[in-house]
Amino acid sequence: MRMIYNDAFALETHTQPADTLIDASSDVRLRSLTITVGNLCNLQCRMCNPFSSSRIAADPIHSGWFGHRSDRDESKDIESAYAEIIESCSSITHLQISGGEPLIIPKIHKILQSLIDSGRAQNVVLMMPTNCTGVGDPVLARLSKFKEVHLRMSLDGHGPANEYIRYPSKWSEIVDTIIRFKGLPHAKLSIGFTLSALNVFEVVRTAQFGDAMGIPFTFGVVHTPSRLSPNILPQATLEQAAVEIDDAVDSLTLNPSKRELRAISRLLRSFARQDREENEELWTKFVQFTNDLDRSRGQSIEASLPDLVTSLRVEKGPWQRNIFHILPKDRATPVSKAS
Repeated sequence: MRMIYNDAFALETHTQPADTLIDASSDVRLRSLTITVGNLCNLQCRMCNPFSSSRIAADPIHSGWFGHRSDRDESKDIESAYAEIIESCSSITHLQISGGEPLIIPKIHKILQSLIDSGRAQNVVLMMPTNCTGVGDPVLARLSKFKEVHLRMSLDGHGPANEYIRYPSKWSEIVDTIIRFKGLPHAKLSIGFTLSALNVFEVVRTAQFGDAMGIPFTFGVVHTPSRLSPNILPQATLEQAAVEIDDAVDSLTLNPSKRELRAISRLLRSFARQDREENEELWTKFVQFTNDLDRSRGQSIEASLPDLVTSLRVEKGPWQRNIFHILPKDRATPVSKAS
């Protein structure tokens, strides 16, 4: 489910597991390094999982859909090891960081600060995804010290839709953070959109938002959990979304974004041609999962994703609010249906 960033940045990176880290006394000289540190995250995105988000791991409703909870925190044991590698490998020119939300992980900032203090940050290209929340002035100050900062900003909709999918983010904070990112001296920004069953009608709005700010749109597709894959949607909904995208492509000014939207349109049409019968069980799970999270979070798919719900009525009828898988106790009351 998590996106891979190497293609987007056209850089060669090498991941070294924490328990097999290179001895700092060896003669190996790394040029590129990928660090994945734990699952500490401040969001509970609907297409994410307990292994990538500590907030999901702590939520019995969301984590319950994965059969168990995860208390993983790899960051406790590997901070000194990674810092030692960075300190000893003066040839590093590219550093890619992932894991939960990298910009809120204290151990990541210690590693970045070590590069700054040693004077090597000015020669390092830094790459990471970010959800654009919880970013303060100290974070921006550190990022400004690097040769280049490539930030793939995770957005899965515009406004209320993004807040619904990437709970409990606030759109106003995200926009403010993006504006501040644009002010970094050597920042290269892109939007990372995760196409799912929830946001096929958010493609155009999200791409247009980026286009207006001069930020290219890129995408990946949810394959797991399969209940959120876009191919579970009815044929009519997939085709309607594809037509909407086709009609909007020429309104964009950034050619890379145009190519991505054309690719999404082709993909949705490919899904629409697939056998729908095999998706009925996944469709039921999609409805149950959505209702479980709506009820536990006080959200409403009808209020947050009205275009999707309206389109679904053609083949599926009104949204079935009475279907649940995990019944939460003493949780928030769902938001009332939008008029």
